[in-house]
Amino acid sequence: MLVSTGLATKNREKPQKLKQYTKTVEYQYPKTFYNKAYGKFDLSGVYFKKIIHEIANFINSSGRENLTVLDFGCGEGYLKKYCNEKKFSHKIVNYDIIQENSEVKEWQGVRFDVFVANHVFCLFTETELEDIIQKIKQINPNVEMIVGVCRAGLVSSICKTLANQKNAHSYNRINATEEISILEKNFKPIGRKNVFFMTDVYKLK
Repeated sequence: MLVSTGLATKNREKPQKLKQYTKTVEYQYPKTFYNKAYGKFDLSGVYFKKIIHEIANFINSSGRENLTVLDFGCGEGYLKKYCNEKKFSHKIVNYDIIQENSEVKEWQGVRFDVFVANHVFCLFTETELEDIIQKIKQINPNVEMIVGVCRAGLVSSICKTLANQKNAHSYNRINATEEISILEKNFKPIGRKNVFFMTDVYKLK
């Protein structure tokens, strides 16, 4: 998962170019967290796998074949692994600031039909997110967006405690309301799936 560091204060500094702040993005969670989160019998594993399932369903819901899907902030690449297991025809391109997890050095060079950002946009400031969205729209004005938005509510708090991840949202730069507001200002929502009252997966165009 991605987190932007050292780029903007609480007073929201002036907009900066995307390349400038993506270079300072680093991992908040070690690989052990991802292994645990996607484990067969772990509580958080059930949760995250359900999110991946809903994202994959949204990718397929267009009815088109052989789409190019950019997984922005792919982490360990679980979406691609899931889609490969299901033998989907789509090409999933992994992008992550951690080069060993990424298949491309610059995400802007990918000609994508679908842009996936799962629990990623919350890690940027409002200004940074607006900048990223403009870059996305420049590359593909007709892009389909699939975005996982984390809800920091009561159910989420209980599950964080049960999964021993009490600080799971401490790295967020914007909240769900701010994130959704920016998305809806730039795209039209065409679908939403709620996952265990903790994450909303949106499809927008």
